[in-house]
Amino acid sequence: MRKLIWLTLLISGPLFAVELDDSDRGDTVLYFPFNDATLDQAVGKGLNSNGQQENVVLERDQDSQKTGVRADDNGHIHFDTENSFRNSNVGPYLKQCDNSDGVTFETWVAPEHTKDSTTKNDIIVNFPGYLTLYQHYDNGPLYKVTIGNETLETDPNVLKGNGEYGSRPQKVVVSIRKDGLAKLYVSSGVEPNKENVIILRDQANVSMPKAGSNSIRMTVGNIYAPNYRLEDTSENSRTFAGKIYNVAVSCGYQDDEEVTKVYGFKNKIEKVSINPNARTDAYAEKAATIYRRIASVKVPVDHPVVQEMANRLAQGEDAAQVAKLVTEEKGFYNVTLRDFAAELSNREETINVPLNDFIATLIGIVKDDRSAKLFLTGTEIYYGDSKKVPLSAEVYDDIINSNKHYEQLDELNADLSVVLSPMPQQIGKKSDGVETVSRNTDAAGLLTTRAFISAHHIAGTGRRPVEFAFREFLCLPIDQIADSGKGDAHVLDNRIGRDIDRAPGGEASKFENNCKACHVPMDGFRGAFAYYSWVDSRINYSLMEPENEEFDSNGVATKFNENSDMYPGGYVTIDNSFKNYAIGKKNMAQIGWDNPSSGVGVKDFGRQLANTEAFPRCMAKRVYKSVCKREPVAAEDDFIEKMADVLKNEQYNLKRLFENIAVSKECIGG
Repeated sequence: MRKLIWLTLLISGPLFAVELDDSDRGDTVLYFPFNDATLDQAVGKGLNSNGQQENVVLERDQDSQKTGVRADDNGHIHFDTENSFRNSNVGPYLKQCDNSDGVTFETWVAPEHTKDSTTKNDIIVNFPGYLTLYQHYDNGPLYKVTIGNETLETDPNVLKGNGEYGSRPQKVVVSIRKDGLAKLYVSSGVEPNKENVIILRDQANVSMPKAGSNSIRMTVGNIYAPNYRLEDTSENSRTFAGKIYNVAVSCGYQDDEEVTKVYGFKNKIEKVSINPNARTDAYAEKAATIYRRIASVKVPVDHPVVQEMANRLAQGEDAAQVAKLVTEEKGFYNVTLRDFAAELSNREETINVPLNDFIATLIGIVKDDRSAKLFLTGTEIYYGDSKKVPLSAEVYDDIINSNKHYEQLDELNADLSVVLSPMPQQIGKKSDGVETVSRNTDAAGLLTTRAFISAHHIAGTGRRPVEFAFREFLCLPIDQIADSGKGDAHVLDNRIGRDIDRAPGGEASKFENNCKACHVPMDGFRGAFAYYSWVDSRINYSLMEPENEEFDSNGVATKFNENSDMYPGGYVTIDNSFKNYAIGKKNMAQIGWDNPSSGVGVKDFGRQLANTEAFPRCMAKRVYKSVCKREPVAAEDDFIEKMADVLKNEQYNLKRLFENIAVSKECIGG
C-alpha cells in the first residue's frame, strides 16, 4: 500500500498529497503550519475518511485578546497574552487513527517562561479527553502530556525559554502504540553551533486514545476555562506563552529509530571512539578508500562503517553491494551529491553557490531512490519539510520569489539526508498586491527550477537554457551538436531567429561557415522555453499571467523576437513549439535519440533529452569525475558505456551508479 504525506504549501491555496513508499510515515490526518495565521484564525488541513484533504479552521476565541498572531516571517504564531485558537470538532480526523497501529502527535514549539509566579500550567495544545500538551512550573519548567488518566513528563528545566539563546525551538513528539506504550520525546533545542538531538524523555503504559464520538475539540494556546481544564483542576492554568511553528497528528506508531532519524535534523559532526581491535589490513584500507570516495569524508580505518565494509569484503561479498553502506551516509548527500548538483545548477559551473531548489531537488530524487530521468521530467521540487525542521516554507516569498528558504536550511546546517520532502513545482504571480500560486503544468524537473531559469533565462534570447541543458545533462557543449544541415534533408535552418545576421560584416560566408551550424539545433529547440521569462527575482510564465508586459499577444517572451530588423526574413516565434534538428548522422550517433520529434514546451523537451543514450552516458561521466576526482579519458570510453548500462539496468537509480564506479579498478585501482 502506498501512503500519503501532506506537503505544506503555505499560501492561501491547497495542500497537495504526494505518493511515497512505505518507508515514510503514516497518513497525517491533521496539520496546522500556522504560517498564514491572522488575528482571527489559522487554517490547516485535515484528511477526511475518503482520503481527501479539506480545510480545518481554528478560530480565535472571542473572549481572548486580539493578539497572538504571526510575529515575523519565520513561520510561527507568537502568544504573548491570553489567547487561543479553537475548533469545536476534529473528532472525524482523529477517529481514523482508531484502527491503526498507533497515533503520533508532533509540534515544533519555543516556550517562554511565564512571568506569573502563580501560574503552574501553560497549555500549549489541547484535545480534551484525547491528549493535552502543556508546560508545568511547580518544581522548575518541564513538559507534561496527559493521555486519559496517565501523565508523561520531562525532567525539570528541560524548557530553556529566554536564556542565553532566547526562546529556542524544540521538537516535541508523542507516539502511542496500539497496545498502550506511549513515549514522549523532546529535542535539546536549536542553538547556534550546537547539535539538536531528540531525546526520549518519558514513557508509560496508557489506554490508546480513541476518538469515540465525533465531538473532540482542539485548542492551541488555551485560555483556562471549565470546558478546557486539565485533570488536576486545582492548579492554575493559563494560555501558553511562546511560539508554535506547527502541529500535526499522524496515524501510526513511530519507534525510537524512526523518531531519532526523522527529527535529528542537524548535520552533526560524527564522533567515533577509537577501536583498538579494528582490522587494519588491505580490506580495511580498500573500504576506507571507497568510503572517502563516495561520502567525501575522510575517516580512519577503525570507523565502524568502514570496519563493517572491510569484514564483508573479506568474506568475498561484491564490492558494489558493500558500497551501499556508504550511499546511506549523510556525507554522501550533504557533500558529494550537493557538490555534484551545485556544479550543474549555475552558469559558472562552480560548487560555491548557496543551496537552491535545483540542488535540493536532485539530492531528494536520489535520496528517495527515484529515477534520475526525473532530473529532466519531474513535476516536483524538494524543500525543507517544516515538520522536520523549524523553518518557514512560504511558497511565494521563500521559494518562488527568493532563495530564502534554502539559504535558511544552510544557516541551520540542516542534514539534507533527513529534512527534504517533495512538493509540486509551482509558478507564482502578484497582481494588485494579491499573490497567486499555481502548479506548473509545463514542469520539466531541474530545467524548470528557479535556480536553472535564473541562471540561464535571464536577459539573452532564450538560447542559453537549450545550450546548458545539453551541456549539463548530455555532456555535449553546443559546438559538439553543431550541424549546418548540409547533405541532410532532415536538418533545416528554417527556425533560426530574425536576430541572427545572415551576412555578418557583409559576408554571407561567415554565417554559413561560423554561425549556422550552432544555430540550426539551438534555435530549433529554443521555442520550448518561449513562455518563460525571468523578471523581479521569479519565474514569469505567460499562461499564468498573459497581461505581463514581458510577453507578447501570443504569450511569447518578447526577447525571442527582439532585433527583428537584423534579418526580417528569419523565424518568428509565435508559440512554445520546437523542432528537433539535432538529427543529422553525427548527432543521431552521439545523442542516441529514442524518438526524435517535434514537441511543445519544456516538458516535451526534457522528456526527449531524458530518453537519449547520451543522458545515462553523461551521468556516468559526471559520477566518475565526482568520485574518482578526475575526468574519464578516451581509453575509458568502454567503461563509461558499461556504467551507462548499469544506470539503465538499475532503473536510473543514481546511487547504484556511484557505488559501481567508486569500487571499480578504473577509479581505485586493484
